[in-house]
Amino acid sequence: MITASQTGSGAPVLLLHGGPGLSDYTAPLAAELDDAFTVIRFQQRGLEPSTTSGPFDIGRHVADAVAVLDAAGAGQAYVIGHSWGGHLAMHLAARHQDRLLGLVAVDPLGAVPDGGESDLDRILAERVPPELAARAQELDQQAMAGEGTPEDALEGLAIVCPGTSPHPARSRQCRR
Repeated sequence: MITASQTGSGAPVLLLHGGPGLSDYTAPLAAELDDAFTVIRFQQRGLEPSTTSGPFDIGRHVADAVAVLDAAGAGQAYVIGHSWGGHLAMHLAARHQDRLLGLVAVDPLGAVPDGGESDLDRILAERVPPELAARAQELDQQAMAGEGTPEDALEGLAIVCPGTSPHPARSRQCRR
């Protein structure tokens, strides 16, 4: 089961949050858009209230996004994705371009293959110093156990974000 919501009226816009493993944080953007658009949001699989079972691969996440569009009665939609959501949006566009009216990918993952969570974890660990990779893994485990704080999440993102670029030392996408 994938939990979704729909607000506003007008052309449909599907918002895809980052993560995976982050709760949907797109409510403020939805509030900005729902005067002019029907905004469709969903908690991606892996965190409640959506299913916490896999598979956790691009194909399954793309199928979930299509199912959400179908359930909302949206034959086509604009898609806005952030970070992992931008990566997912590009895969959605590549596999179902007939379903998209347009695409905005905000700071999508760069140079991360479609090998699922284990590939992503391995590549991110290779791109950050070992002591920071260990800390990021510790923070991720706390979050998955429901023990993390928002501050922990920000610390973890600050550690791994440069690793989402093929050139971490030159990456500006994570700097404030």
